[in-house]
Amino acid sequence: MRETCNPSVRIRPAEKEDFHKIKELNKKTIWQEISDDAKSRISNFDELYEKLWPAFSQKQGNAFYVAEDSNGEVVGELWVGINKEDVSGLTEIAWIYDITVKMGCQGRGIGTLLMGKAVEHANAKGFKKMGLMVNAKNTKALKLYEKLGFQTRNLIMFKNV
Repeated sequence: MRETCNPSVRIRPAEKEDFHKIKELNKKTIWQEISDDAKSRISNFDELYEKLWPAFSQKQGNAFYVAEDSNGEVVGELWVGINKEDVSGLTEIAWIYDITVKMGCQGRGIGTLLMGKAVEHANAKGFKKMGLMVNAKNTKALKLYEKLGFQTRNLIMFKNV
């Protein structure tokens, strides 16, 4: 069964009550796209999320937003914060740690709205640069980020040893 999407959304700051909605959204999107190897190292998604959420949500500089449709369903989420620009660690930049859009709602402008909120947030905090990391196989996201002016600067590679 294909998921449906209400086209009318608003972006708002996430509230504590949104935690479980964000968790379920991530479980249905990100969790489905990670490798079996990564899944095998994370035995319980819910347990991991329950442990990490409090630390992430309370860390200085982090902000969370949700895309909510007119029925009150969370159809997208954004986590923006602060990171170091390069290996030297001298320059702080705005950083998009996570952006997720419900499967049935992808390609309808919600990701663009969330990215616009990330830029707005970064500007309000005085940042001049913003970065993110994306799975190299996530072609939809790569196209969006390139359309919005992001450029590939580094490439991270992994190997099992």
